[in-house]
Amino acid sequence: MKSTVHYREVQRFTQPWLWVFILATLLFVLVTFGWALYQQLVLGEPWGNRPMTNTGLVLSSCGAIGVSAAIVLLFVVLRLEVEVRDDGVHVAFRPLSRRVFSFSDIRQCTARKYPPLRNYGGWGLRSNFRSNAYTVRGDSGVWFEFHGQKPVLVGSQRAEELADVVNAVMASRT
Repeated sequence: MKSTVHYREVQRFTQPWLWVFILATLLFVLVTFGWALYQQLVLGEPWGNRPMTNTGLVLSSCGAIGVSAAIVLLFVVLRLEVEVRDDGVHVAFRPLSRRVFSFSDIRQCTARKYPPLRNYGGWGLRSNFRSNAYTVRGDSGVWFEFHGQKPVLVGSQRAEELADVVNAVMASRT
């Protein structure tokens, strides 16, 4: 039997400043290693003070470009999905993590503003000594307190609505 979805929100990393930084870093890696390959393999001039062998330079270039491209791809596919269903709050930071917060485990949930840099060092899957966080953008979210475990902050662009839906579903279950 399929569970009813009472609320759904999907967020992605769409901040322009983030993409400028990511793409500028990728461009820097491409230009640096592209020039190194051109200089050493085409012009025949060793690249750097202590040049690698041609094979070492090719492998290093492929590795650096591959890792940079993988990071860009990761940010393209990363998304935070939050669903309130009959069995609990489903939080997925795809493709990295998925959790279900059962209503019986939730003691309280409230919408709140928070400083992401000061509290968690930024956005993403985060943790500090007091709580864990699933955030993608902005400074609003829903604070979940549980019976016997660390609180969790779930970032949301519609935090009031999410908290209201969770509280309404919890109230209907009692």
